[in-house]
Amino acid sequence: MKSLVTYSFLYAGTAGLQKALGFVLYIWLAYSVTVTDYATFGLLLALQSGVATLAGAGIADSVVGLFRHNNSKQLRTTLFSIANGSFLYLSTVAGIMAILIFALPIWDKPVAITVKLAVLIGGVLTAFFTLQAALVRLEERHLASVALLFIAPVTGLCIAFFAVYIWRDVGAFFSGFAVGSLLAYLAFSVARVGHFSFEVRPADVEPIRKTIGPYIFIAFLAWIAGYGNTYIVKFLFSENDVARFTFVYTLSSIMHLVATSTNQVWGPRFIRLVSTLNRADIEEKNMRFYTIQGLTLGLIGSVVLLLLPAALNVIGGNLSYYQDINIEVLILFCGYAVSIPWWHSQNYYIVLGFGGILKNHVLSSTAIGLGVGLVLMKLLGPIGIYVGFLAQAIIRSMTTFIWARKQWHLRLAWQGPLIAICLFVAGGLCGPPLLTLVKGQ
Repeated sequence: MKSLVTYSFLYAGTAGLQKALGFVLYIWLAYSVTVTDYATFGLLLALQSGVATLAGAGIADSVVGLFRHNNSKQLRTTLFSIANGSFLYLSTVAGIMAILIFALPIWDKPVAITVKLAVLIGGVLTAFFTLQAALVRLEERHLASVALLFIAPVTGLCIAFFAVYIWRDVGAFFSGFAVGSLLAYLAFSVARVGHFSFEVRPADVEPIRKTIGPYIFIAFLAWIAGYGNTYIVKFLFSENDVARFTFVYTLSSIMHLVATSTNQVWGPRFIRLVSTLNRADIEEKNMRFYTIQGLTLGLIGSVVLLLLPAALNVIGGNLSYYQDINIEVLILFCGYAVSIPWWHSQNYYIVLGFGGILKNHVLSSTAIGLGVGLVLMKLLGPIGIYVGFLAQAIIRSMTTFIWARKQWHLRLAWQGPLIAICLFVAGGLCGPPLLTLVKGQ
């Protein structure tokens, strides 16, 4: 248990550093390039994310199910080769999807063929490193897993940073990221960190191919609800709205980072509690943790909302265009606050072996949430983008929590969301007066 907690902190810490680096780079891009170019960046980043999501969808989950039937080292090596072969098939599908999206009449500026290729390479290799991290984690090689999840993307981001610094171009970001990812691939393959053999015969990949269909659909819906939303914004609104959404969604990753880090730390502790305490005592500790989590989200989010308008004004450059986004950021932050019941109930589904039902709940709630989001965009205009995100989070939380409450008599962790939202509103209300004060000086 002690080593499990240590590795949990290691996973959380390295993930935090990686996301922080990406966050700084994305904000710096917003400062450096025009609104039109940043809108293009948002579309390309969303596409790269979609390729990464689709290329690896469900493979690791299928391998987990087959892993216990492959007891010898040779059989497991064969299974990992089959997983890599399945990855090649899915990567081809993801590449075709990307080509079709590039053919859509939504690009205000022509995208160079080299940039298109770089987007594909970056997305595919991101998925590949994630898959390899999952495979070596099954062998309990946690340091190798952390290296694949951290060193590979950070190498890509660092070279992307230097490329943008030299050329001051959105395309340079994706070219640099692709070059860095390729270098990481070469380094890991030479060091044999991961599994780099591929078995592509249709008969061999059949066991995985038969099980990944639902995962692909769920992954696609999850992408549409996240980064993929950029394309819905582009179809319904202007490129300025695309740029604003990209910027606001990037800022909201702060909440994602805080939530993920705290959940990763609590996960191992929850597993231990389930095996040692009765349900009432577990829920008592859950309530305490999720109240602290809400307070943590609220404090960090309120500081961001308080300082954001003034900070954007002081930094200047093209960031000045985004000074009036406090309402949008506040709404997205609230989406993370109301997700606390989802994280609470999700732990029970996973630990108690109800992953299949959880999948169904995620599928139905995401589909309903997307429909509600589209209606809100049509009714409310651009602000509906963000209200729709909040609505999706509420629908997902309530769908999973209501069933879990009936099954396991859970308590609703309402204190954390309420504290977080109150702090967000306080920070959001104080932000504009602080901006006025800064301008006055």
